[in-house]
Amino acid sequence: MFKRELPFLNRMTNSNRNSVTRVWDEKCDKGWAQLMNLEHEIAVNYLLAQTGIEIPNNASVIDVGCANGWVLRKLVDEYKIAYGLGLDLSNKMIEEAREKSSEYKMLDFKVDGWEDIVKYSLQHGLFDVILGVESIYFYGSVVDNIRNAFNSLKDGGYLGLNIECYNENPDSFKFDERVGATLLHYTIQEYLPMINDAGFKIENIRSFKCHYPLEREFESWLNTYGTLIIVAKK
Repeated sequence: MFKRELPFLNRMTNSNRNSVTRVWDEKCDKGWAQLMNLEHEIAVNYLLAQTGIEIPNNASVIDVGCANGWVLRKLVDEYKIAYGLGLDLSNKMIEEAREKSSEYKMLDFKVDGWEDIVKYSLQHGLFDVILGVESIYFYGSVVDNIRNAFNSLKDGGYLGLNIECYNENPDSFKFDERVGATLLHYTIQEYLPMINDAGFKIENIRSFKCHYPLEREFESWLNTYGTLIIVAKK
């Protein structure tokens, strides 16, 4: 139960599930799965290695908005996780993830999103880590998404979020048009009560600036404003 009523808590994206699926199926056809890997890799590496998030040996991990599954393959190769579940609302992203991960028998991929993770925690048991790389604000209620994450984690489990569309990053509003959806650009101070009131303890929060050469002008914000990284513990 939330400790206080705040007007922003009822905000929801006007993108419905079908429209998100359509948009990202189209982007997958244009090679965006690999583009997401290239644009997010540095910030994801920072999230995993330098924020205090703990990924135990033989961990079970959900990656929500997994695209072609590159984060989960990285976690198998470098962190030796025992089971990884990738969820994405794009049918074509999941098809590509399954193809690229065919030799990773410990990985599974489903066409689903944040609203579905509790279902999988009931099927597979509670998870050690839940990751969301630029996905938590694409569809539905961010408040509900965070609460679902809390209810799907083991005690001591971690939620790791990489957030590129947030209010302090004015360039991120251009991303709505780029992907054809209206996204939720919360402020950093708005994220804090949503995470705390779900029951989490925030372990780390910062704007991470990548500082690397970028070929496309629309990516300049990665160096100017950075990715908002939040790590919270149950």
